Amino acid sequence: MPVNIIRLPSLLFIFFLSAFSSSAQSPLFSQYRVAPNATLNPAWAAASPDWWVVAHYRRQNLDGGNTFRSSQFSATRPLLWGKQRYGGVGVSVLDDRTGEAGWYRFQRVGASLAQDIALTRQQRLSLGFNANYQVKRISTENIRTGSQFRPGQGFDPALTSGENMNDLQANYLSLGTGLLWYVVDRDQATTFYAGLSWLDFNRPDESFFGSVQPLPSTLTIQNGFRVYQKNRFSVFPEFLLVHQAGATLLNAGSRFSYELRNAFATNTTNPRVDLVTRYTLNRNLALALQWHQSSYVLGVNFDVGASTHRANPFQNAFEVALAWHQPVKPKDKPQWKRRRKKRDRRDRSHSEISVRIPRLTLLPPHSPVDSLGKLPEVSTVTSPLVSIPKGKITTSTLDLIIEFSFNQTLVNSTSENSLANITQFLRQHPNLVVTLTGHTDNVGGNEANQRLSLARARQVRRFLLDQQVALERIHIEGKGESEPLYPNTDEALRAKNRRVEISFSPN
Repeated sequence: MPVNIIRLPSLLFIFFLSAFSSSAQSPLFSQYRVAPNATLNPAWAAASPDWWVVAHYRRQNLDGGNTFRSSQFSATRPLLWGKQRYGGVGVSVLDDRTGEAGWYRFQRVGASLAQDIALTRQQRLSLGFNANYQVKRISTENIRTGSQFRPGQGFDPALTSGENMNDLQANYLSLGTGLLWYVVDRDQATTFYAGLSWLDFNRPDESFFGSVQPLPSTLTIQNGFRVYQKNRFSVFPEFLLVHQAGATLLNAGSRFSYELRNAFATNTTNPRVDLVTRYTLNRNLALALQWHQSSYVLGVNFDVGASTHRANPFQNAFEVALAWHQPVKPKDKPQWKRRRKKRDRRDRSHSEISVRIPRLTLLPPHSPVDSLGKLPEVSTVTSPLVSIPKGKITTSTLDLIIEFSFNQTLVNSTSENSLANITQFLRQHPNLVVTLTGHTDNVGGNEANQRLSLARARQVRRFLLDQQVALERIHIEGKGESEPLYPNTDEALRAKNRRVEISFSPN
């Protein structure tokens, strides 16, 4: 009578893989922070003003020659009300299988929804929820038992295995929630985040055989903060704690970033290279290299086992991630709202509002230069009041200039006083937006001057932001040396071209 010589080991190994996959799905990818990850914490769905589309692939080797192959696709999109971000949505699809024949397979389809609240100009709080429909399958098609063994011939797959286990499947719906607090700098880059999520809190039944087997819920804690930044270099430590079914997974590491300023730089974003190191306690050590461009991120990493614990099955893994992102443009207001806004403006009093803007040069609409290259007459506002009637402000009403020293982006004290008065002007005219356009002289290369002009515009924007001017009301651009106000024939004229032009227009 044949004996089922491998039945028990096979079953034990199947359930071990099932438990390992279920408990490790969320932090399975080493590059979990390549983009806002709503699968790890649903609150991340609202934490970016950009569209994000991310593809992950990971091949992980375990003891005994077993291999997990994991593929994940996710997308998040912010939700806007006018120009204000109030939330975000996300979707994800995961396929996880083992063995060349894929006899164990885990699949998940999920959706996330998050609400985002501005605590201050730089601090935000997100609350998110997600729902995942998950399917686990086990196929014994390629598993052989003693009932299929012929003495002297080996295993015969045509014989019955003596088991009724083909295509075991468990389907269930799991729910999760998360909270995220994060801080951004003046350029809207994240400088600190702390998140808490509770996944699978409804504990659905994941059993294969009809007996109740609740899925353990998962608690995750995330934290990251920028501890150092100087010139092009920054350091950003990150921590991840995952607790499930009495077991705790601790992952810690740092992100070392270096900004590249070369011919590949665009007008608004310089490419960046990140070196990411992560260590998972009693499990593995991961090293990742990521390339960040204006609209995409490409990352690769290799993990090696880093534990003396005999129960650790991890050997090594290879992972690649590709992400695409793009800012979401606010939609135009409905026509009826714009008509009502115009009526409101007409109903307002037409009394003039005066604001004193000292020591600012008025920008002539056209500044012809005579044949000798002399500087034309330019009027200067020193102490008179600039009076603008309500509801009658046009783009050409007021154009101003802030000048800079050679190769400098710092705003001097005189200009700071003028910008403070511009802030007052903007507060009294909430229907205006301001455009900051940076310029340089012709000394230096085109690319360097392009970056310098944009840096000058950003510096003025930074001052206005410190004065509590909303980011949505400030637009910046850099023109480099392409639009000189005067010929660059001597130092006096070049000094006039090193400037930021400030113009106002209706919102």
